[in-house]
Amino acid sequence: MKYTLNIFTLTLLSFLFFNSCTNDDNNNNNNEDPNSEAFKELYEKLDRIEKKNNETVKSIEEDKVKMEDCRHTDNYENCTETYISYDEVADSVKEAYNVVIKFLTWYNKNYKKLDQDKLVTYSDSCKYYIADKKHADFYIKTIESTNLVSEGFINSLKKEFKNFGDYFEKEKLDKDTDGPIGYEADIIYNSQDSPYYDDFSSSKLTDFTLYKDKIAVSGYPASYVTLVKNKQGNWLIEDL
Repeated sequence: MKYTLNIFTLTLLSFLFFNSCTNDDNNNNNNEDPNSEAFKELYEKLDRIEKKNNETVKSIEEDKVKMEDCRHTDNYENCTETYISYDEVADSVKEAYNVVIKFLTWYNKNYKKLDQDKLVTYSDSCKYYIADKKHADFYIKTIESTNLVSEGFINSLKKEFKNFGDYFEKEKLDKDTDGPIGYEADIIYNSQDSPYYDDFSSSKLTDFTLYKDKIAVSGYPASYVTLVKNKQGNWLIEDL
């Protein structure tokens, strides 16, 4: 990171140096006074950037947790950022992350049972591939039975499967269609390289963001998973 910062510094200084000449006075004064206000502001800005960069590196090295607080604003750029020790993380935040790990651990044990490949089937009567609504219902009800996902999560899944079915009705792909038929990536992990066999028991929260009505948490293998609380005060996964 130090090397990157130095390159950034030299680039900015070079830009100001080579663009400080004027049309009226090209030969007499090509260089701006290094004591000028422009250079002073530049140095101050670079100092702030380097200080923040050093604090970030130090926090990572000390195994701190990154916290972003957006509860006071609707603009992400105005969120406050800080690094705290894991012991300083509120129990409620840890509980939210544990819900994510619990769900993914459950999913790893049940993804074969869910069998997303069965979400599409060939229709002998239609002579093309269609979405299997019966299996889609089974998939949704099985996910819902975990009591770890929100109504919003289930509704998003239903919408996804509806769009999936509409696609096959529109395209009418037959058996001569080249390439794979169905989802190419795992639905939950949204990846072709899913960690089905990984042990998440030692997974640790690395950063989180607080919003007015939800929270987002990250840490292997979860990345910015948003959760909301139900009426009973329990965290539920809203979006993976």
